[in-house]
Amino acid sequence: MKSEILLGYQRINDEVYYAPKSPFVVTQIHLAELCVIAEKNPSGKARICCHTSALDLLHDMFIALNRKAEIKPHSHRYKAESFQVIEGALNVLIFDISGKHTQSIELAAPDSNGVVRGSTTFYCHIPAGLIHTVVPQTESVVFREVTNGPFRPEDTVYPEWIGQERSR
Repeated sequence: MKSEILLGYQRINDEVYYAPKSPFVVTQIHLAELCVIAEKNPSGKARICCHTSALDLLHDMFIALNRKAEIKPHSHRYKAESFQVIEGALNVLIFDISGKHTQSIELAAPDSNGVVRGSTTFYCHIPAGLIHTVVPQTESVVFREVTNGPFRPEDTVYPEWIGQERSR
């Protein structure tokens, strides 16, 4: 998928774009374009990677999901993850090893002035080894994910109770 707004970004596939060399900025225009790309993708996903390669020790990403996006429950052997919602709303679901849903964490973006009102939770940290997934609660959601690298698919563990089908 060609994007004029992300011109200069390295397109890995229809879902993944690496930002140009640092320093660079991410604007609301970039995030809106990310939502458009996610909407056009059959997976309902798109991301801008702020790191320069899958081998980097820090992975910092802006991710857009729409309601059709499905992330299978999984854990990471050696990685913690942090999610910060920027636009929309997202539920983080936590499971035990048997597949029992044990916790739901509702995350929502601050208001249009960047103010977090009342009990709005916009950030969540997931420690290594915890089985989790994320589920969009609005037509589209944009969040920042930070985790340690390098990215190795074999370090993502899908529990037996979800079957053989896997997604990232």
